[in-house]
Amino acid sequence: MSGFPLGDLYHWYPEQYEQWKVQENAEHARISHWLNVGTDSIFTHLEKQSDSDIPKQFKLSQNYPNPFNATTKIKYTNPQYGYISLKIYDLLGKEVTTLVKRIQNAGQYEVIFNGTNLTSGVYIYQLRTDNHFSTKKFLLLK
Repeated sequence: MSGFPLGDLYHWYPEQYEQWKVQENAEHARISHWLNVGTDSIFTHLEKQSDSDIPKQFKLSQNYPNPFNATTKIKYTNPQYGYISLKIYDLLGKEVTTLVKRIQNAGQYEVIFNGTNLTSGVYIYQLRTDNHFSTKKFLLLK
């Protein structure tokens, strides 16, 4: 058999390959989170961004609602393609969970955090990219 080896998607579908790799990494992170924590972190892209709607600046918004009982939404904008990580820490600085750990396109994003397995208290969430980071606090009440 000549030509490309079977399964060489990069050469057969170069336009879609990068998108497939991002999807693969997102699913891997979601499954790993589920296996480690026992809950599913729901990750949703808010809307399809056109070139004119790409955010101009990096921004981590305050979660809503805050304080919250079981779940809360964390929104952020990223003006450029690159690595993103969104982690939750307790007040002692111990990492509680990783909600996002992947490469993403520029755009607006929303994560729904499920804190049912945590105790009541103040927690810190931090968004990191290659060039920026931002930290905010939230209050979980049971």
